[in-house]
Amino acid sequence: GYAAAVLADHPSFFWRLGDTSGTTATDSSGNNFAGIYESGTTQGSAGPIQGDPATATSFDGSSGLVTAAQPVNNPATFSEEFWFKTTTDTGGKLMGFGNSQTGMSSNYDRHVYMMNDGQLVFGIYNAGFHTVESPAVYNDGQWHYVVATEGPAGMSFYVDGQLIGTN
Repeated sequence: GYAAAVLADHPSFFWRLGDTSGTTATDSSGNNFAGIYESGTTQGSAGPIQGDPATATSFDGSSGLVTAAQPVNNPATFSEEFWFKTTTDTGGKLMGFGNSQTGMSSNYDRHVYMMNDGQLVFGIYNAGFHTVESPAVYNDGQWHYVVATEGPAGMSFYVDGQLIGTN
């Protein structure tokens, strides 16, 4: 059901990160927009959806990345969504755009990151920094579903199906 719902929205790309081996993150959207698993990732971990046999990818928290095999133009209207689970108290970027295909970027935008205390932040740069910060913490070892969207009405940030803030 989840994959069908995502595909019904006609995503630009859809990396389920359920590949069990290899270096290519398969695009399930049909748009042939593959990703690249970098070192620090482990494929074949248990996934977030009960009863779904699909696996997930684990990240080591320092070097593990999945990056786009081709550049992505910076859309003005977009939604990015992902599932994550962590217990760390060291924050960092969970998803977003950057200027480097591999490794860490020196410029980045349209990102969701976790602060050291487990709060989440959705940030964009549009003639200045604009952010939405979660009041709750999410480094509780449970799976969480995140959607960050930007459009004509501004920014909206959802966690686990609940709107947690706008800007």
